[in-house]
Amino acid sequence: MFIIVQVVTNSSLVQPLQSVGTVQSLSFSPTTFITVALYLAALTYFIGVLIYMLPLPFKGLKEWGPTLIKDAIYVTVWISIYNIVLGFAQGILSIIGASWQSYFNSLSFDLAVVGGLYLIFSFLNGGGPATLAKLLGSNATNAANATGIANVSFLNASKGALFAKGIAKALLAIINGSGIIGLLSNLFQDLFFFFLSLFILSLLIYNGAQIFMAFGILLMSIPFRIGRAIGSTFIAVSLTYYVGLPLMPAFDQLMASAIFGGTITSINFGNVFDILFHYGFGGISMIIGYFMIYYLVARVAFIVLLTSIALGLADAIGESGEMPMRIERLI
Repeated sequence: MFIIVQVVTNSSLVQPLQSVGTVQSLSFSPTTFITVALYLAALTYFIGVLIYMLPLPFKGLKEWGPTLIKDAIYVTVWISIYNIVLGFAQGILSIIGASWQSYFNSLSFDLAVVGGLYLIFSFLNGGGPATLAKLLGSNATNAANATGIANVSFLNASKGALFAKGIAKALLAIINGSGIIGLLSNLFQDLFFFFLSLFILSLLIYNGAQIFMAFGILLMSIPFRIGRAIGSTFIAVSLTYYVGLPLMPAFDQLMASAIFGGTITSINFGNVFDILFHYGFGGISMIIGYFMIYYLVARVAFIVLLTSIALGLADAIGESGEMPMRIERLI
């Protein structure tokens, strides 16, 4: 026996359904995450009460009852102090005198300096010396006349041209043969992408710290501790990096000054020649060393330090985080 089902499309029936409303896109805002986390915390609590009240002699299952109740109360506490914790983080920055605006200004300047040096050494490493040698070789006489070498009494124009050409070839041979330019080009390339990654990370933390923290609370509220570890990591990383990243320039300056013993307090275009004048060739190594420590070593050390603090805080919030009192005594 066959059953024929006829679907009738009546406009009068479809129109009320369309008037119910359109499907709105989800807004990934802290309020949305906190609201869902509150619902999940309530669900976790009732699941814990249900398991705790089950008349079953399964000890492993019964132990989940007070655990889920404790987790629900713990997440509820985090939901309650969400705005307080964010305000506390901003208050720490105000007390120590650090600001995200100053941090972004410093990071943008450093990114521009490293990017400019990368372009210069890439030009020198990728054909710049050859182009310079061609220009000096074909117009050596003009170059000598322009520099005034040909006007020296003991050199005529041809000797001045040969002299300028010889100096240029010697310098280019040193540049090409030593491999220093290629090494510096690769070094500044890595530094540029490191600073670019740091800049993107800073933007994510500055603009999304509230969302990341709320999302971490949401993950922690999932029943049976499914997202507890990753949720606590979101909370810890958001708080640690939001407070810690604006302190990076001060840490870099302090580390560089401590290593050089106050000999060099800063490097800029104005004091480079003063350092070279006072220390000679030793000043070159001091400038390169300060540059490497300030722009690379100190930054990497600070990121490692912040990551270590964030992991420790995540462990305290998540896996080993406990309430001040034992919930089992209250139920």
